[in-house]
Amino acid sequence: MYIVDRARRDGVPLNASKLGRNMKACIRLGSADAALTLFDQLLEEGAAPDAHHIAKPVSDKFFKLVADNLGAERMRADGLGLLELMQAHGLAPSIDTQNRLVVAWKSKLPESVLSYFHKMKNAGVEISRIAYHSILMSHERSDPSATLLLFNEMDKLEIKPDGVAYNAVMGACCKLGMRDEAEQLFMQMADRALVPDSKSYCIMLKVYASSNQLTRAMSIWETMRDQRFEPDRYSYHHAICACVNLQRIEYAVELYKDMLQAKLPPCDGTRAYLRAACNNFGWSSRAIEVMTHSGGSLDDERSSQRAGSCLVPVCTAEARTSNPEFVFA
Repeated sequence: MYIVDRARRDGVPLNASKLGRNMKACIRLGSADAALTLFDQLLEEGAAPDAHHIAKPVSDKFFKLVADNLGAERMRADGLGLLELMQAHGLAPSIDTQNRLVVAWKSKLPESVLSYFHKMKNAGVEISRIAYHSILMSHERSDPSATLLLFNEMDKLEIKPDGVAYNAVMGACCKLGMRDEAEQLFMQMADRALVPDSKSYCIMLKVYASSNQLTRAMSIWETMRDQRFEPDRYSYHHAICACVNLQRIEYAVELYKDMLQAKLPPCDGTRAYLRAACNNFGWSSRAIEVMTHSGGSLDDERSSQRAGSCLVPVCTAEARTSNPEFVFA
């Protein structure tokens, strides 16, 4: 610690020889304070031009000591600087250090960190499994095609995806209209001993509802309820629409009440579609009940009329009855 503090106080520039001695002192003493002080100096001054001449085992142990003692807040602030310094010393950032950075951000990486991981990957540097997962999650909505490419890349590298990664890829497939592929991935989770979570079921509910596989959609819904998963407002929307298509209007109304009781705001059109469906089935009292429970307005009345005009009768093998089935166009 004395050697490091003196070098900083005297303004002595670091070269490989002096830096190597200081690193060895930190390692020998096992001093986290000394290591972090030297790390701060490196952040301020940058790596020495000849830093790559320091013996790899020495610099590797030193940066491990630093990484082990950076708290989450410090890691968020200086984690990228740590990775850059490691590479400047001829080291590939260790899997453990990468994971510490990802965990510090709770897997929700900012653009700067995502960009750096991409650069490492493109340069042939091995990136950790959870770093891959975080990148997948970041692309799910903004670039679903990239999510699928990364997933295939992980498969080739034999990096086993976890449930979070599967959810990201299923979500990407759903967004791209690849419903069969989403279903295959959902089934694959069981084969790999991965337990679907609430998001997994929400995605599959949307997949089945949007592809008019109504019975399967409601089966997924019932499984969610049996396992006490909390549906979001989008799941309620798809379940309500499936019930209407299956002519289970009373259950659709009950689900709507449950959604409001859970203090979830209805999706755009959920209330209007349900009320229009009630009217189309001649259940005006149910329509009034929907409006009463949701605080309807004149705008809702107009929306309901528009929604009613979008309900068209079709007949499917899954829900064929003597009465016309209504689906949302």
